[in-house]
Amino acid sequence: MVHDFFCQNKTRRWQDVHRVFHEAMLTSGTDPKIARLMYLAVEKFGPRWEEAKTRPECLGVDKKVDFKKCTENNSTEPSQTIWPVENRAMLEAFLQEIEGTLEKSDSNKLRSAIEQQYPLR
Repeated sequence: MVHDFFCQNKTRRWQDVHRVFHEAMLTSGTDPKIARLMYLAVEKFGPRWEEAKTRPECLGVDKKVDFKKCTENNSTEPSQTIWPVENRAMLEAFLQEIEGTLEKSDSNKLRSAIEQQYPLR
């Protein structure tokens, strides 16, 4: 999948990569509400990284471009993947934020998943 490829190679901004994930779901026929929900979840809790250093020869389209090299990160050290903090409170806040856009059954499924992942003690 394109999203996974760029999450590994980190040659594009994480914000743009996550937007492509949304566009790919829509293109493949995913219900727009589900695609939006998945995008919002990936945007909030998905991987992030520092902006990649682009090879200068990959910026122009008028030269002969080596596309294989242009899909590689030009950094000597690949940037670290940063995962946003995830806990019950953040997931519940996210659910409240998107609840109005969900079917009641989907909202209940997400709430149940949060409770399974982070049971109250």
